[in-house]
Amino acid sequence: MSSELRIALDALYTERKTLVDQQKKLAHRISVVEAGIESLSHLVSDGAPEVDLFSAPIIDGGSNDGIPIWKRIFNAMQEIGPAKAKDIAAHILESGYQTNSKNFVNVVGTILRTQTERFRKRDDGLWEPVAENLSMFA
Repeated sequence: MSSELRIALDALYTERKTLVDQQKKLAHRISVVEAGIESLSHLVSDGAPEVDLFSAPIIDGGSNDGIPIWKRIFNAMQEIGPAKAKDIAAHILESGYQTNSKNFVNVVGTILRTQTERFRKRDDGLWEPVAENLSMFA
């Protein structure tokens, strides 16, 4: 085989690998989006008001100090370290946060999955803040 053909074949193999990697990343993003849709679709069907869950303070019963939920998640991680969504949710509730949510773990999980500039899931399944972006938590 001529060297030009070998170069062309190698380039095609490289491009195929790149496309497969992109396909895997897109499949992961699609699963995150689908989980978010599933998690939040009941709010729309129940006629709940539209709220920006990621930046608006969530105040249930006036006892939550107006702190955005993503900040509470970050604070919990600072106190307990990397953790599963259920453990983060439990810690937030144990610290006195009150919610009317029927499934607060689901709320926390949705925020963790969709706030990728703030949080990431490690290979061991635990969530942690994105170290490069810690200044956004100040």
